[in-house]
Amino acid sequence: MSGDPHTGGSSHLRAHVVSDVPHLDVDLDVASGQVLAIMGPNGSGKTTTLSVISGLLRGGTGTTVRLGERELCGRSTFVPPYRRGIALLAQDAGLFPHMTVRQNIAFAASARGDSRMQARRRVDELLEQTATTELAARRPAQLSGGQAQRVAIARALAAEPALLLLDEPFRALDVDVAARIRSLLHDIIAGRSQTTVFVTHDVVDALTLAHRLLVLVDGEVTDRGPVRDVLSAPQTAFTASLGGRNLLEGVWDGAYLDTPIGRLAGGVDSGVDAGATLLATFPPSAVSVNPTATDTSIAARILAVEPYGDRARIRCQTEQSESIPDVVADADWDLVVDAHLEAGTAVQLSVEPSQVRLYRRTERLSP
Repeated sequence: MSGDPHTGGSSHLRAHVVSDVPHLDVDLDVASGQVLAIMGPNGSGKTTTLSVISGLLRGGTGTTVRLGERELCGRSTFVPPYRRGIALLAQDAGLFPHMTVRQNIAFAASARGDSRMQARRRVDELLEQTATTELAARRPAQLSGGQAQRVAIARALAAEPALLLLDEPFRALDVDVAARIRSLLHDIIAGRSQTTVFVTHDVVDALTLAHRLLVLVDGEVTDRGPVRDVLSAPQTAFTASLGGRNLLEGVWDGAYLDTPIGRLAGGVDSGVDAGATLLATFPPSAVSVNPTATDTSIAARILAVEPYGDRARIRCQTEQSESIPDVVADADWDLVVDAHLEAGTAVQLSVEPSQVRLYRRTERLSP
């Protein structure tokens, strides 16, 4: 998503979230109308962060949450969840089983004090926006997973929240259904300029929905910024893995990294001693696929050729070792056709040194 909104407004979120178990120390500043994605490995504190912001958890000493000019949590302040003007949508749609779709949405609309006529008008608008009008008389047990999630989105928005929190809302859905719900949510959020913070494991969600990306590892922020900036220039190996970059472990000899596929050049801190184990990361675009060998090329065999945007993504297994990760390359379709590149074809790979980034091998940075 592009078009970064300006800071300010009643839905500008500023929070410092602290927790001892799990360890968490996170600063958030989400402009009014902005969408922030939070990613990280399991147990990094993503869901805890949302729970503290929503008021479901209090957070540790030093936790503060402000939404616009309102202090929701501070040294002597704690506004209960139902008074925060925040909607939280999780993997489970959580619809009231005894109510129809219309009644579920109307409940949220009336809870904010709308008159019966206002609530009905609001429900009709949301039914149309989420393509659930024909489901209005059904109960949750009569809905598919995708239908239930669309209704849950409508119910969350019916209360006109100043802030929308999403905790992996697509994870329990089939791939095709998730893509449709993601597209729907994108249109709704963009149309409403809805301030949103969401947790996801899928980088496609971040690229599709978010203006900015924050990466949490072990309760600490390791990367943050515009989504494409974070993914194209990651500060940690974990973040590099999110963007589909190649990852290889090797031993630094003082000038090059010796890896199972050969020697790689790349920038590294001056304090790294020879003999240190490092991780090399590089994007698929840094890998050239050629039918003939050069002095520095690596012998490999193609495992698969798949469409990737307007280019081909080629997954290769190097001949040096079957135990190392596959190497992924991007290539023009003209090359694929002219060189007859297909599964089983023997090829030579070359890696552009300027696009190789080296990281210290630590548990915190492990993919």
